Amino acid sequence: MPVISNDMAKAIKRQRGEHNLKVSDLAEQTNLSRFTLYRVLNGTGEYVTDKTYNALNEWLYQKL
Repeated sequence: MPVISNDMAKAIKRQRGEHNLKVSDLAEQTNLSRFTLYRVLNGTGEYVTDKTYNALNEWLYQKL
């Protein structure tokens, strides 16, 4: 299972803040559940599925 690193979590939080997105907005943009995103953002969801990792990675790539 892929691991969300501290750097990746920080980048997600930074982009979310810069674009003033609620977790529900981020969930819509990534097609992930709010609960999964809460786990990732709070650091309790270190290990994620391939789908979650790829969706977040692609979302970050689009924001750069």
